[in-house]
Amino acid sequence: MKKIRFLAAVLLLSLLSAGLVACGGSRTDSKVLLCYAGDSRDEFGGGVYAEAVKESRCGFQTVELGKNTENYRSTLEDALNRSGDIQTVVVVGKDAYNGLADYIRSFRGMNFIVVDAGLSEIRSNVCALEFQPEEFGYLGGAMTAAAAEGDIGYISTFLNHFDNRILYGFLQGAENKNVHVRYMEEQTNVLKAADYMAKLAEAGVGAVFDQSGRSSLGSLDTAYRSGVTVCYGGIDLAKAAAESKDAALLTAIAGGVQKNYVSAMKAVQKMTGAGFETGGVSYLTAKDGAFLAGGATVETVNLLADSGAAFVSLCQEKIVDDEGLYTPQYSVEATYHEAIPSCADTNDWKYAPRAGSGNGMKPYGWKGIGIWSTIYLQQDQKPVSNTGIEFQNMKLWAYTRTTGWVLLEHANPTGSFYDENFSSDTHKNFQSNFINYGEEKRTRIKLDYSTIGYNYHPFGSQIDLVAAGLLNDDGSVINGDTLYILSEMDIRLCVWDAAQPSDIDEAKYVANIGADWWREKGLFWTPDWNSNKDVCVGQFRTITKDWKRLYMTNVPASMYDEIFSSFPFSE
Repeated sequence: MKKIRFLAAVLLLSLLSAGLVACGGSRTDSKVLLCYAGDSRDEFGGGVYAEAVKESRCGFQTVELGKNTENYRSTLEDALNRSGDIQTVVVVGKDAYNGLADYIRSFRGMNFIVVDAGLSEIRSNVCALEFQPEEFGYLGGAMTAAAAEGDIGYISTFLNHFDNRILYGFLQGAENKNVHVRYMEEQTNVLKAADYMAKLAEAGVGAVFDQSGRSSLGSLDTAYRSGVTVCYGGIDLAKAAAESKDAALLTAIAGGVQKNYVSAMKAVQKMTGAGFETGGVSYLTAKDGAFLAGGATVETVNLLADSGAAFVSLCQEKIVDDEGLYTPQYSVEATYHEAIPSCADTNDWKYAPRAGSGNGMKPYGWKGIGIWSTIYLQQDQKPVSNTGIEFQNMKLWAYTRTTGWVLLEHANPTGSFYDENFSSDTHKNFQSNFINYGEEKRTRIKLDYSTIGYNYHPFGSQIDLVAAGLLNDDGSVINGDTLYILSEMDIRLCVWDAAQPSDIDEAKYVANIGADWWREKGLFWTPDWNSNKDVCVGQFRTITKDWKRLYMTNVPASMYDEIFSSFPFSE
């Protein structure tokens, strides 16, 4: 880390023109520009930050970046060109940082203070200012434990190291309570949050700490109907919900833990006045007035960095494993994807999984099958240049009551880059964006700016189900059984070129898995779909730095317990 006071970027143009406002009255610090995502009237976005700026009388110049991330860079550049001698840019929140990450990475001669973004990597020109995560979690745990006699719940957005620190504090604050944990893996899915809250209520949870942002509006609805108490984290859920929800719903809210952005702005004032270190992180603590928690206080809290083993032990002690494995039941019968692929709305599988031909059952007389996957950029997201997507363990299984589960293929997952809507079967080979490790049956691909408009579509072989011993020569299932199918594959994000700066934290991609019935082995796709039909189009799941297993199956939910009791999930 290096100690700096200011590193000036002198832009000799007019001071404080249209689009920029000075906060806190007449006193203006022309050297500091604060920017935030969203709309200043949006309680889930800029409103929180803009109000904090006003109340702290910081005197900074401010600019709203808006809601379209594609415009963030140009908006900031315009602000800098109009503002004069800006020497430090303050970026507030994860959304704002993600939209400006490439710009910050390439900027020379400017220092940035990034507030409340949970950064896993601190660049040399960035000072990260974070709300101490273990303390934040501790306050949430203590408040939620006090609101219920029995088990409590924890709903968060993403599973990552920073959230693990929050969870570690939460488990400490929860004292002797059992804790049920759920992760949204996206930011604005109110339906998914409502579903999670319903499952927690069914499990007997009495109170839930919800820090899932806008998604919490959905969990609040269900909590009220289910008699579950909600404690919010991060934003004032009661204030946000008051504008869009029935007042009765607010009675389910017992309080919450807010981040005090006024204290953050005061800290920024001190930093920009006295100098600050870049390349590292500073923490706002309860002693700094970092949290508004309705009278709750922080006792002694252990930090995750001090003992990873203690964190694992605490999780094992307190977290109730009531979700089990991510089983195929979420693959097709789920009501939504975890995130949306970037393709046309005319694709009837874009927003939810789809049971295929004949509700996934094999067409009469057809004798072949083949596994496939599709990997997409998330809708409304920008690609990144140095993050790859790695996948392996692509396996196709079949089941009848006569045979039990049979492994049809452990495929080497290769394919091609296809038009995002599969229009006319158009596909290309972007050789520089593809690496296959044949002996390991593992592939890496990259979806960057050169592949916009394309997904990657890996697939296995066509399997003859007669030769596999599952069908009679006429294509009927042996012994009159029903044929069930399961596809699976492991997938994760990876750094593409280790010699280049990582942008993995900004990567937003999704993938699913499926399979096709084939009339017989050896045929090719035809526009009338007379050669192949999908078994099912599985649920799109977000791709993370940790390995995640994708599933697809045509087994009805009513038969899961029976049929999957013998499936070798551990393989």
